[in-house]
Amino acid sequence: VLLLVGRLNEGKRIGFLGDAVRALRRANPEYHLVVIGGGNPSKAESLQHKLGKEGFTYFGATTERSRLAEWYVRSDAYVHPGEVGLGVVQALCYDLTPVVIDRKTHNPEYEYLTDRNTVVVREKASPAEYGAEIDRLCSNRGMWETYRAQAWPSIRHLTIEGMARHFVDGVSQILRPEHVHEDQ
Repeated sequence: VLLLVGRLNEGKRIGFLGDAVRALRRANPEYHLVVIGGGNPSKAESLQHKLGKEGFTYFGATTERSRLAEWYVRSDAYVHPGEVGLGVVQALCYDLTPVVIDRKTHNPEYEYLTDRNTVVVREKASPAEYGAEIDRLCSNRGMWETYRAQAWPSIRHLTIEGMARHFVDGVSQILRPEHVHEDQ
């Protein structure tokens, strides 16, 4: 089971993902993509057309934690070929390995992804190459278990308390006398 959680928009590269999963399913029809998120309904329809009922399930938008948690736990990989955001961090919280593409347009959360907790595919990869990396992760039990074991430990230091402390430290540093000019 491959999971994507987030709004269906151009930044997610839904067409590319559909092509990658279709290539995966040609080699192994047991692959199944689950998408949870709102956004453009035509993107979900396109995936349904490419992958069929046997290869795709769409749940739409939900903020119901138990439903989200169920799919994060049930899934084998978090697939996100587009611009990553908080979804990859949430996947790591559930020991779910993200498979992403190295791009220059990612959001700041990309900084938390490493070669120890995420499969990072080269930027110019084709859908078939991206699919092959997903398959490499999912079909190699040792690799899959190693990534899962390193997911949560790699981000457990990211707490609300730490975020608040860094915010206060940043504001305090900006307000220090040597940073404040008399004309301000």
